[in-house]
Amino acid sequence: MAATVVAVAPFTVIGEAPPELRDGLANLLSANLDQVADLRIVPSPLVLSSARGQVDPGSLLARVRAELLVTGVVAPVREGIAISARLVDGAGAVRARVEVRGAADDLSGLVDRLTLELLRELWGRRLGVPTPRLAAIATSSPAALRAFLRGEAFVRSALWDSAAAALAEAVDLDSTFALAHLRLAEPYGWRYGMGSVPSQRELALAARYADRLPPRERMLLAVRQLHEAGRSEALDSVAALAGRYPDDPEAQYVRADVRFHAMEASGYNMAMLAVASFDTAMGLDSMSARVFAHPLSLALMTGDSARFDRSARRLEALGGGSHVQVAEGWDYALLHALRFSTPEESVRRFVETVTGKSPPPFWQLAELVQAIERAVLSAPEPRPDLLLRAHDAARRTYGGDPGQGSTLDVRRATLLIGLGRLSAAQPLMARAWAIDPHRAPANTLVPVILGYAPPGWMHGARERLASSIYWQETPVRRRQAQYWRGMLALGGGDLPGARAAFRLAGRPAPAGEPGDSVDRGLAGALRAAEGWMRVLEGDSTAGIREVSAGFRQVGYEGEALLLTTPTRLWWARTLARDPSRRADGIDRIRGELLRNEGFRLGWRWLELSRALAASGDEAGAADARRRFDRIWAGADAVARSAALTMGLGGDTPR
Repeated sequence: MAATVVAVAPFTVIGEAPPELRDGLANLLSANLDQVADLRIVPSPLVLSSARGQVDPGSLLARVRAELLVTGVVAPVREGIAISARLVDGAGAVRARVEVRGAADDLSGLVDRLTLELLRELWGRRLGVPTPRLAAIATSSPAALRAFLRGEAFVRSALWDSAAAALAEAVDLDSTFALAHLRLAEPYGWRYGMGSVPSQRELALAARYADRLPPRERMLLAVRQLHEAGRSEALDSVAALAGRYPDDPEAQYVRADVRFHAMEASGYNMAMLAVASFDTAMGLDSMSARVFAHPLSLALMTGDSARFDRSARRLEALGGGSHVQVAEGWDYALLHALRFSTPEESVRRFVETVTGKSPPPFWQLAELVQAIERAVLSAPEPRPDLLLRAHDAARRTYGGDPGQGSTLDVRRATLLIGLGRLSAAQPLMARAWAIDPHRAPANTLVPVILGYAPPGWMHGARERLASSIYWQETPVRRRQAQYWRGMLALGGGDLPGARAAFRLAGRPAPAGEPGDSVDRGLAGALRAAEGWMRVLEGDSTAGIREVSAGFRQVGYEGEALLLTTPTRLWWARTLARDPSRRADGIDRIRGELLRNEGFRLGWRWLELSRALAASGDEAGAADARRRFDRIWAGADAVARSAALTMGLGGDTPR
């Protein structure tokens, strides 16, 4: 921005306030503002001499050739004195109002606070940062304040890299700037992932200086610490925050954000609660692109084209980032066509797009592929073979690059696993691992654990665990590999083997090893597995209690959540079979279907049909069973037979 020319008029002194403050405050405030690089201050003697007598702001600004005028009032109050100031333009419009209070003998401190308050208002309004979100600014550095406000504007625009750069500058300029540390955790979470080391570091620094934050921001910090770690307690903490500040846009947005991320671990109802919370947040602050990002993703999941269009229009109108972590623009018209068309039209449009003269960049492909998968597989009459045609087109366009080809192979293999076509998926996964031996084979273990994989699937899942570089790279991953070995043994009914592997997985982490959230999540996954073993041994009451406690310990975010995938699939089926818990089980199955992620999909419809039939919903059961039959029409005979019979004799897959 070009330098703004500001003049400070003599203050009006009323009551018992010292009369010398009339010119004294103007001199002190002018001297303070003159230190700010983005401002040019009219010399105080010139303003004071020009302001003798009754002069309106417009005339005074014209005389001294300034753009903005500070006018103020000093009055006695219980604390000492109150200094109120206004920032007025040449038309008489008030650009900002601020007030500070304190002891009259701390005049220098009062003027410092008044300076920062004026800068906060001036810069904040120019950058489009609403005043309510600025209540906690506590820095004595105008440069840090300016960087923080720039960062806030980028956060609101969902421009995460720019936000991280500006907020990092703010904390470099003032390392004790608690609110800047708190805000910086969010773009770091988008850039590096929730629970990442940079995000956790900034939250720890914010906590170190939390005594500088007012109550609202301290509650935000507590929620953010729990949320970035994916802890289940965040749901209770954010409910308290939203209840205390029902009309605060930030509080309501954070509640929606927590619910959005918690839905994978919680079920369909949590997704609907997230939708409702985002509606509230959008109603309170419709000028923030950040508020519309997750609602657009929810609309893609739920198939809500009207909500998708509203969110996409706002994101484009606000000119910020997108619904994912990149700043580059999206072709939302294309994404709409792929997600909300008939299966045939969706796939036709996808093939034309990726094989055309200007195919989308590869980083967009995963989202486009998921859009057509959702369109095809959630249709009343699913056509999975159409998806394979689309995958073929993508492979022809992007498969020349080995890394991209490997990624596409894994995506197609994951889809095939979800369609029950394990024999077709096997060579694709083998080829991908040959190109990139660091790939984690976790998704391929699920069919084995749940008991519908054919013999020798992926050359033996245990052998793949032993040979995968990914699971050998760090102590944490080696412990996770032991967990998967235990799950494989458990799926095969080998309880002694499972306990032996789980003991190795549960060994304490070496001193200084990073990844506390991974350790906590692994401990929760092991607890849930222990509950499963108790159920297998006949103690259903204690076992179910342990499974539930383990899931709560795992939380709702991060790699640890993947570890519990088999247990959660079994858990949903178990709940759906119990009349007293059936509604929760059905909700969890619907939640799995909502995300529509390849390897989870096919047999979830089968489980839903069974649960709905048991609840008396014959029409819903018939529809779910028809979807399963269409999706698994080409499934391997062994897999289909196992899926149709697994779990029918008891509460476990075997």
